[in-house]
Amino acid sequence: MNCQRNHFRGFRRRDFRGRGFTLIEIVAVLVLMGLLASAVAWTMADRQQSVLFDDVADQIEQLDALSRIYARRFNQAIILHIDLDEQTLWRSQEDTQYANDDLRSHRLMIPDRYRIVSIITPQQTVDDRRLDLPIGPEGRSESYAVQLTDSQDTRWLMVSGMTGRIHEYADEQSIENIFAMLRPVTD
Repeated sequence: MNCQRNHFRGFRRRDFRGRGFTLIEIVAVLVLMGLLASAVAWTMADRQQSVLFDDVADQIEQLDALSRIYARRFNQAIILHIDLDEQTLWRSQEDTQYANDDLRSHRLMIPDRYRIVSIITPQQTVDDRRLDLPIGPEGRSESYAVQLTDSQDTRWLMVSGMTGRIHEYADEQSIENIFAMLRPVTD
């Protein structure tokens, strides 16, 4: 009986010894998995940065579009305000001095990570750190462009005054070229 037990134990040891992993193999697999996870996280961070930048641009586009819709719907001129110091955009009625809380509540605060650095219209570069853009009752305004930046990227968002459509550009020169074509020709 004792002999059979030893034989059984020996068989068991021999059977499991060939199927197990050594400590070095386990550590090597863990290191490879860590490297792959890091690579995936790095790529996802870049994509997330791009998506967040697009979200801020979409919010600016939506506020502009809603302002134009409001002006058309109520057949009322309004003003779209862009404040570079406070990093906010909002709309108000043209005949009030920001008194209407309903219109003031449509306020967009640019997230801390992003900044509107500059604003350009066909007639001027806004130097006083604030643009008050009138939008007529038909929902039209002067075209304008805002420079949106974060720590890694800079984009120019140009808003067409006739339609409210937004186009993205990488450099200021493209905006200047478009606005030069929009300026009236003087003799």
